[in-house]
Amino acid sequence: MGGRMSTIWDYGMNYLMSVFFFLLPLQTQWILRYGMLNGQSWEYGTIGIYATDIFLAIIFALSFWGGHADARIRFRSRQCAAGMTVMIVVSALSIIAASDRSVALVHILWLIEAGIVGWLVSRSRYRSIISNSFVTGSVLQALIGLWQFFSQSTVASALMGWAAHPAWLPGTSVIEREGERWLRAYAGFAHPNVFGGWMAVAIVAAVYCILTENRPRVRVVLLCSLVFLSCGLAVSFSRSAWIAAAIGVGALSLSLRVREGCLPVGKAGRELCVVLAIIVLSVSAILVPYRSLLETRFEATARLERQSLNERAQSYHDAFALMRQHPFIGVGIGNFTSAVAALDPQRPLWSIQPVHNSVLLIIAELGVADLSLIVAAFCYYLKLRRQSKNPILYSLFSILFVLALFDHYLWSLHVGSLLVGFFIGWTLSTPQFQPRRGS
Repeated sequence: MGGRMSTIWDYGMNYLMSVFFFLLPLQTQWILRYGMLNGQSWEYGTIGIYATDIFLAIIFALSFWGGHADARIRFRSRQCAAGMTVMIVVSALSIIAASDRSVALVHILWLIEAGIVGWLVSRSRYRSIISNSFVTGSVLQALIGLWQFFSQSTVASALMGWAAHPAWLPGTSVIEREGERWLRAYAGFAHPNVFGGWMAVAIVAAVYCILTENRPRVRVVLLCSLVFLSCGLAVSFSRSAWIAAAIGVGALSLSLRVREGCLPVGKAGRELCVVLAIIVLSVSAILVPYRSLLETRFEATARLERQSLNERAQSYHDAFALMRQHPFIGVGIGNFTSAVAALDPQRPLWSIQPVHNSVLLIIAELGVADLSLIVAAFCYYLKLRRQSKNPILYSLFSILFVLALFDHYLWSLHVGSLLVGFFIGWTLSTPQFQPRRGS
């Protein structure tokens, strides 16, 4: 009877987690404090509580009240907890140097949430339920993004956490072509690059689920989901996300090839080829009719593209300036933009952004000493997971590495922190790759 109750509890907890991951992209937030700095609106100083934070706290509390974890699950969860504890403690030390300690504390709480997400996923007995929910929730965001692009409009909703992004408004992410401004899809995220990066991770998750799923109907749903995710990736017009998705899917295919000693053969090999064809055709169906927009994204001479490159160059300059002044301790987690504003008080605050490189951002905020401890903990984690010989590890790591090199949201935004937590927990909980039966 006890074993049956434990199984029922585990199912219930996993379904609660599935709902959480389905809702994870939602940015519904209760604003506690609007960020103000030097009399100007400070986007990165705004403090609030997300609806997903409350849901996560409830799941975390319930996880201690029932269920049973075997020795292997306990070992995985301890790995996750130990690694995330190192990151949280090291990051917390930077509060000493922070000019706004409230913002720093909020970012520490985000890291704690990321650790909880990783811990919960690593303890999961029913990984397919969670991963399928993550993919399904991502499809909803893809559909929203497709509607935004084709209608060239957005809808503001405080309940859903959506902001309006009219194409004519300066500051909105658009592609400018022959005097026309084309809105890039945001979906429910703060920026098209965040949307594109989420789609890249979801695509690799969907591919993995397709190759390991035994239920025919679920495979059909996943294949359809892959079409929408690929189209969503296309309308984000995020170059970093395109590169990350290509490298991630390529790493997954290559890892399968290395694992088997040859290209996958038989039904599994054919299914992998079908999956890759679906991704290419879906992306092409969007980008080919709008190839003029695609060309503009890769033209360094276009006005907005040149402006984007200049802003990125300026953010790198800011990062190196801060690292020279604070090489060991950093300026405090979450305080990059306020530290840059202190260097140049006359500079408009809207022009100050975190450096578009998560590694440099961590160095600037935490310092070299703290970063070295984080890297050591992460390398130990990779060493432990390498024994599983699971291709999903290398694929997801490739995606996140590319996204970290070209953008900052994996460290600077709430949703990015939780995405990293999902990555760590999922790779810890996923066993050695086994193609679906009958392949």
